[in-house]
Amino acid sequence: DDPILRMNLNYAITSSVPAWHLTMMNDEIRNNAYFEAIKLATKDNPLVLDIGTGSGLLSMMAVSNGAEKVITCETSKTIADVAKKIILKNGYEKNINVINKKSTDLIIGEDLPKTADLIISEVLSAGFVGEGARTTILDAKKRLLKKNGKMIPESGSIRISLLGNNSEVFESVAVESTHGFDLSEFKSISPNKFSLRLKEKPIILSNPENAFDINFFDEKEITNEEKIIHLKVNKDGLCLGLIQWLKVRLYKEIEYENIPGKNSSHWPTPVYTFDKPLKVKIGDILQIKAFLGEDRLWFHHLK
Repeated sequence: DDPILRMNLNYAITSSVPAWHLTMMNDEIRNNAYFEAIKLATKDNPLVLDIGTGSGLLSMMAVSNGAEKVITCETSKTIADVAKKIILKNGYEKNINVINKKSTDLIIGEDLPKTADLIISEVLSAGFVGEGARTTILDAKKRLLKKNGKMIPESGSIRISLLGNNSEVFESVAVESTHGFDLSEFKSISPNKFSLRLKEKPIILSNPENAFDINFFDEKEITNEEKIIHLKVNKDGLCLGLIQWLKVRLYKEIEYENIPGKNSSHWPTPVYTFDKPLKVKIGDILQIKAFLGEDRLWFHHLK
């Protein structure tokens, strides 16, 4: 009953188990897409490797849809221990083996009896990259998946559009004045990238474009990519910057896209602001410099 001890315990839990796990587990649109993909992919694929156990949800989906054995790995011992309890509580302990390791440390013949028939992972961040997804899946594809084996997800795209001005977005990424005081200079020491939890439908000023396409079956070495993207304005307005989201091809025709304002998502919405908002008109073309690194992503406006 000591409040200080409870406060310290909560801090320790938050540090080891980020709260976003809960919104992820409650993301029904994501869960439904993964369930349908797993339902299709587990047919005739008895051995499954699930990278990033979390609650054990995807592993249990695989077994419930016909997988004979699931090996799942989780780097956090705290999460791995609870996942074992969840799996036991749901009656899948004979079919699912939780290993407290990074997937890059797994060894065939020790952790897995053989290379997996199917690899399932959900290690994507709001920017697609950012949680080591590309290097993790590339390693798993090369070492842990049988020849011509299957993967969920298979590929995906990083999508962008020009972002218009509304009060919800503006008050999260910029400042002008209050009570007659000009505060606009504070923007000079503010970041240009924000992760927003939007409640309103954003104003989009251009058609969406695929900034980068990522194929998880590609075995080529991951290198930095830079490009210039031309975005054509399709609506007059004040452009604050770019809005970004994901389109993930899970398996065959099963896709997931968290279009801002169209469906709710546990992933926050990344926004990249310009140094100064721009007044734009229909037909204007803005040049965007785009960068994709091994585990980093960036966009900015070329003046």
